Amino acid sequence: PPPPLAPADTAPDRAEFANVTDDGVTVVRSAADRPTQVLASTIGATSVAFSPDGRRIAVAVANELQLWEQEEGEGYQRRWTEKAHEKAIRKVAFSPNGELVATASEDRTCRIREAATGAQVAELRGYQAPVIDVAFSPDGTSIYATSSVGEVPSASEILSNPYAESSGGRSVAVSI
Repeated sequence: PPPPLAPADTAPDRAEFANVTDDGVTVVRSAADRPTQVLASTIGATSVAFSPDGRRIAVAVANELQLWEQEEGEGYQRRWTEKAHEKAIRKVAFSPNGELVATASEDRTCRIREAATGAQVAELRGYQAPVIDVAFSPDGTSIYATSSVGEVPSASEILSNPYAESSGGRSVAVSI
């Protein structure tokens, strides 16, 4: 069988491409056609995603989530790193408005964090197998996560931390 594809993502404006290499996460500006930056401390990354505006990159390294932000003339700078899970993260995804980052993990949970601060705002749990994929609906009102055996528990089983209580009265709907 062919080797698995390395995790990668393209910025919405297609001006940059980020992929996981043996050296860590490498960002390539399309016009340069060569690596323009290797993000520090990203060796062993398992997933990478650009924010919808293309100014931030979320990177999963083992059980940690890193958020990088583009600074004019300085490339991407790390804004925060959080121990996001007990086991390895399999997938990261931004919400359509870029305010939230979701992670799917081998610890059988999906967690949602504020992109600006890294603060956890919700956890989806109840899976019997590792959670391998996560995505937001195009309108940002729902999040979908699936395990390695395709299970999708009901919302009453998995919603454990209402966003309204952890972030100044704002709320987010989680539908599974």
